[in-house]
Amino acid sequence: MLSKSLFYGLPDIPRWKIIRLMDYESKYHLGRCSKRTFSIIDSIIFPIDFIILKSQPGCIAIEISTNFDDPHIHYIFSKRDNENCERNIDGSKSIVRGDFVTTALMELKKIFCYKKSRIRRLNILENFMNGEREILINGITNILSSIGHQLSVKFLELFSCGSGDLSLGFLPFLKPEALKSIIFFSGPRTELHILKDIVELEQWKKVESVYICHDQLDVPVENIKHLSYYHNERQKTSMEIKTIIENYFESKSFVRARFKCHENPFNSDFDLPFHFNPSTELYRFQKGEYELYARITSDGSLCIQRHANIADLVTGSYVIYRQNLLLRGKCYLLGKKVPYSCLKYAWNLIDNMHRDDVFKEKSRQVKVATCVWFAGYYTRASVSINDVSSVFGVSVEEIRKFLGMLKEWLNEIPAQCVTEICGLLELSESFQKIAVGIARRATAKRLFFDRQAMNTAAATIYMTTKVSSEKRTIIEIGEKTQTGRVLGGYRMELPDSLSLEIKVLIVRAWAQNENERPSMAEIALELQCITGIVRPDFVAMEAQIKKELMVANNLTNKSHVRKNKAQKGRLPKGM
Repeated sequence: MLSKSLFYGLPDIPRWKIIRLMDYESKYHLGRCSKRTFSIIDSIIFPIDFIILKSQPGCIAIEISTNFDDPHIHYIFSKRDNENCERNIDGSKSIVRGDFVTTALMELKKIFCYKKSRIRRLNILENFMNGEREILINGITNILSSIGHQLSVKFLELFSCGSGDLSLGFLPFLKPEALKSIIFFSGPRTELHILKDIVELEQWKKVESVYICHDQLDVPVENIKHLSYYHNERQKTSMEIKTIIENYFESKSFVRARFKCHENPFNSDFDLPFHFNPSTELYRFQKGEYELYARITSDGSLCIQRHANIADLVTGSYVIYRQNLLLRGKCYLLGKKVPYSCLKYAWNLIDNMHRDDVFKEKSRQVKVATCVWFAGYYTRASVSINDVSSVFGVSVEEIRKFLGMLKEWLNEIPAQCVTEICGLLELSESFQKIAVGIARRATAKRLFFDRQAMNTAAATIYMTTKVSSEKRTIIEIGEKTQTGRVLGGYRMELPDSLSLEIKVLIVRAWAQNENERPSMAEIALELQCITGIVRPDFVAMEAQIKKELMVANNLTNKSHVRKNKAQKGRLPKGM
């Protein structure tokens, strides 16, 4: 008989419940199995979306999310006090007695001992200097060195507040062939720190992307030649930039790099011949058998790319990713005040701004700081405007000023999208006026604040057709929006995705227009027309619609009761 953790292999239990069973071993001592069961368990892939080790002011915790099914299972194990810990599984909390470090190491060992675990993102936050932090990380290192195999991690993100870089000790325990990207966030440093040791590891030599997000952190330039993507925020002299350009980026795998520079290196004695295009502001030069393109951005960065579509470096997804690096780096400094929901909402705001190509003249710091405070307000996070101002280095006045512009823009998006779709569907001006009015009122009440603007606009038009003589089907709206030009670069998603937006809007329409409420059979037919088939989860969807309809009816009935009571309390005239 072999001893093995069985929380992931208990018979007759679906794999997506793995995290829910993490305490079975300690409760029921189910840690023994046969060789056959041992080999079966080892053959099953155990996918994990992310593991986050947090050591921040007021928060020391382990956060895990599985990637088996949708919705993901979310697991948080945190310190409650000196004698108790708290286990939170999808909002269901329980108290675990014992020292946090000892208990946390037992929890992590159950996952790390499993050879087939596939971790998409390992995030280590060292933003709090205390003894527990060091004991926990050293304990995890000891576990990794004793399990006899390396972890399969795709993305490694390290945030360290000290100069010791304790978390870098994790790197040797990761599979070199699985690791694709490393991101270094670093806390306050006053002197340049060169990462000399990790560049000799096999993991560094095989990684594809490295992002260094601190102006006092760097690696030797001779160790970046193999990288496909490289991002470095340390200010470099023009001589350093010239040395890098002239001696590196000849690899077949190179795609793009970005550096901070004091001045334009092409204005001085540049040894390689180059061509400058004034209309596109691109520098073109030859490196071996490849042509490279470069551009100096407005924030003093040099962007180099092997392909001619260098616009990707200053617009679109790459700029969004740069904003994301700034957002996450600063939010780590804010610690527990910025929960994941706030971070995600702020990122969606930044994403939408770039999709709409607005506020390009504003600095990254102002835009990201304002989005964090705005997201914190609507997600009820404890972050204050003064906290955001100090961490981002932006004045409170600048944040408030840009916030007014941001709100005005957000309020106009649904109305603009409604106008665009009405034009594509050739609807009358009176219809358009009604739909725009509904969109503005919905925006003012924040009914669809977290929804995609184009989907909200299409759903608003569909709801308006229910109370108008001009009729359009869901399929007509979806097809016209997909084939026509769409405002602000948005494209309508697949009708199946659109149905979720329309479902919510229809339910709310039922609560306001009693005579126009469609039957459940009609809604079922429309939803099946959207998908083309009867979905396996349609029964659950129908049950959810009924539940939402009951809530809407209760709200309406309460409103009628209050109205009738008020009318009964009034005396007729002349009495």
